[in-house]
Amino acid sequence: MRKSSYLEAIAYLLVFVGPLIMNAMLVLLQALSVEFGVDPTMVLTAIPAFMIPFAILQLFSGAISDVKGRVPVLLGGLLLFTAGLITSAASISLVMFTAAHAVIGAGWGFVNPVIIALVTDLAPADRIAARMGIIGAVGSIGVGVGPVVAGLVVEYSWRWFYVWLSSLSVVALVTIAIVKGPPHLANVESGVRALLSNIAAEWRRPVVLLTLLLGFMFSETYLATLVWTSRALSGLVDEPTVAGILLISALMAAIVGVYTGGLIRRRGVALPMIVGAGASMISSALLMSITGFGTAESLPLITAALLVVGVVAGTLYPVAIYYSQMIAPQKRGALAGLLMSVQFAGMAVVPLTYERFFAMGTTALFAAILGASVLLLLVAVALYRQLPLKPQH
Repeated sequence: MRKSSYLEAIAYLLVFVGPLIMNAMLVLLQALSVEFGVDPTMVLTAIPAFMIPFAILQLFSGAISDVKGRVPVLLGGLLLFTAGLITSAASISLVMFTAAHAVIGAGWGFVNPVIIALVTDLAPADRIAARMGIIGAVGSIGVGVGPVVAGLVVEYSWRWFYVWLSSLSVVALVTIAIVKGPPHLANVESGVRALLSNIAAEWRRPVVLLTLLLGFMFSETYLATLVWTSRALSGLVDEPTVAGILLISALMAAIVGVYTGGLIRRRGVALPMIVGAGASMISSALLMSITGFGTAESLPLITAALLVVGVVAGTLYPVAIYYSQMIAPQKRGALAGLLMSVQFAGMAVVPLTYERFFAMGTTALFAAILGASVLLLLVAVALYRQLPLKPQH
């Protein structure tokens, strides 16, 4: 029991660490450009360098952990992740820094889906929903805290940010290596054929496709609201104020996420689905109604809208990962990897999806997100009808 507690604590630590990297880098952008003597736009190449291997590898890493076990995959991923962080901290050129971020992304591609499956493996059946709520809460805090931490660290040196993250990663690596993990494998088959079979079989199931679509639409609503609200405020409101508003939204998501886990256990997934989709529509409607976007008078309503959108993250993200862990217990890693990949794909296309609407003004922008919120509700209803996960007693 004690070993399981250590592993679970480390898993939550990693859930917190993951979202810090890319969000914080946006704050470090100026310091990095000065350090390497390049235009800030060139520093942005480190973002796709991280994202591409991260997106590709997590398609397979969860399924590999179903076959080979969680701990070996986690240890391999953390070794890469730590090596990339240390190299980033020691970088003397943009090329070295960018290559280091490719290593970080590869390592995190092996870690991200597996920690969800590991937490599920460690939880009693009637506590899985609560654990998914905690994962959602901790991840939301990481999203909000990243820019704040980076803003504090950059006053001394941007390198300390990567030193700090590598220290946390080493702690996780050593703890997992000592404690190890659940002695059993989720899937006794092995080999490339079993791996590909696990992935391909899940893509053919309607309930899996709807779960993945829910994750995609979550990105197109919640994450789109955060990204495009920040973009709309850029140049109109100072950066610390924007960071503060985003942090408030993240804290709301964290609080609601913890509550949602217990709510799923007591009442099933229907209510969180309705609340989450409804909150997405309400937040979009509030942002649509604002005239003079970015003025001092508009900030209280913008803050209120982002508090509401925090409810979306706090309800729908735990529901999505809960579905991924309950559909097929022997393929939890594969399904977590598929969900994370599709959610990332949704995040990646957010700038393209809404750019034309942004050019038409904030009313058109948030009207488009409102339309996506309606689609989100329809997907949630279809998923519930396909598999109505009930309360756990």
